[in-house]
Amino acid sequence: MTAAGEKYCGFPHHACYVRWNRRRIPAQRSGHLRGGEAYIFNLPEMPCDLRIVSCAASPAELGLARDPRVFVVALRRIVVRKNARFRIADALDQRLTTGFHTFESDNCFRWTDGDAAIPPELLAGFTPPIELILYVAATTRYVLDGLVRSAA
Repeated sequence: MTAAGEKYCGFPHHACYVRWNRRRIPAQRSGHLRGGEAYIFNLPEMPCDLRIVSCAASPAELGLARDPRVFVVALRRIVVRKNARFRIADALDQRLTTGFHTFESDNCFRWTDGDAAIPPELLAGFTPPIELILYVAATTRYVLDGLVRSAA
C-alpha cells in the first residue's frame, strides 16, 4: 500500500502465481540472488497446462506511459528440477513464446504478459513431484483497479 492508499499488484504480490491444470499454486519459498530473486513452486503432479499468471495492465491503460504492451515479470531463467536433475530455459530460449515478449538482449531477460505458458517440453521426462523455479530479474507494479477508487 502506498502513502496515497493505492494498492499495487505485481510479482511477488499474492496475485501472481503459477496456474497448474487450472489450480492456483503460490510460491513456496523464494530467495534473493544477485540480479533478482528465485521463486520456487512445488508441483505434486505433472501438469497438462502450466502458466505464470498475474494481474496485468499496460502503462498506456493506466496513463503512466504511451507503451501499450503489458509487462508483468521479467524472467532470466525457468528451471524444472527433480532431485539432482535439472532442465533449464534461459530467457533467450526460443520456446518461450505464448505470453512472453521478445528477449531483451541489453537486459538479458524476457517479460511475461500476465498469462505466460511454460513450454511442455521443459517438463517432458520428469516424474512428479517436481519443482518449478522462476529466476526473476524485475517486476512491474500496477495500481489495482477499484481499490484506488474506494480509497479516495
